[in-house]
Amino acid sequence: MTAGVSVAELIKIMNNLFIGRMCSAVAITLVMYDWILVFPREYATIYQSRWSLPKLLLLYIRIFTPPSLTFTAFSLSDFRPPMSDMTYVY
Repeated sequence: MTAGVSVAELIKIMNNLFIGRMCSAVAITLVMYDWILVFPREYATIYQSRWSLPKLLLLYIRIFTPPSLTFTAFSLSDFRPPMSDMTYVY
């Protein structure tokens, strides 16, 4: 039994990570594109209507989805600084 990981498995893992990064970038792009295209009609119909549960749910989704996708895409990207192994003592 070998304890190590083969080169082919490492290449497959790196390839899957790359695909995940690209998919998260595509997701945030599509969400923002959709939001830009739909916003004028959404403002005229949803934002001008009275407050209701469906309106609150839609606003919740429209407000929290782009930041969460952006955070996920950023955390998967190589733009963030490397994590530190230092232990902080207070």
